[in-house]
Amino acid sequence: MAAGASFTVSGWVVDTTAEGWSGIVGVQVMLGGTLLTNATIGLSRPDVAAALGNPFFANSGFSGVVSTALPAGSQTLTVVAHTADKGAWQKQVQVNVSGSAGPVVTGGTATTGIVLRVISPTPDDLVLPNNNGTINGIAYDTRTRAELGVGIDRVSLYLNGARGTAGSHSLGDAVQNGPNWTLAWEPTNYDSVRHNILWVYAHSSVTGEEALLQQDLYFARP
Repeated sequence: MAAGASFTVSGWVVDTTAEGWSGIVGVQVMLGGTLLTNATIGLSRPDVAAALGNPFFANSGFSGVVSTALPAGSQTLTVVAHTADKGAWQKQVQVNVSGSAGPVVTGGTATTGIVLRVISPTPDDLVLPNNNGTINGIAYDTRTRAELGVGIDRVSLYLNGARGTAGSHSLGDAVQNGPNWTLAWEPTNYDSVRHNILWVYAHSSVTGEEALLQQDLYFARP
């Protein structure tokens, strides 16, 4: 495929133990830690139903358009299928990109212009189960112009799942002050599980790209 060209990732996936449906609640396409697309699920695949001998698998198809420019060369995409009660399954897919490509943001790095960091809490900190927690960090785009400020117009945080997937909890949009961002939240609402994953998205007003950063979050529980 040519660099910068949109392409479609499609296929099918079922949880063979599911009763009455495919058992899949979401499918994502990732490049490293970067979310490329949330695929549409529940698409018609009567061939799958016929092959597996289960009519409830007739809507097991998925399809997602990737419009983010990928780096040239061989790239490994990860297709992540989220089940209702068995976690997520992954399958890697190789694609070859020809020519020069625009940047793809890998969360938390400055290699493509976006810098995204969580300053506090760190993975070594224990979050107290209270009602006045804060999460803070920095986010800016090194390619910004003066009239665009820091070049980041939105920082959004989620807990225990990518945006739009089952089990994901939106913590809201952070308050930005220059490159610094802060989110006030109530940890006591989410401390039933000690180990959590924080998902942080930063949207660039310079290019429209979005960086994704995942970080461990541990609650101080007995």
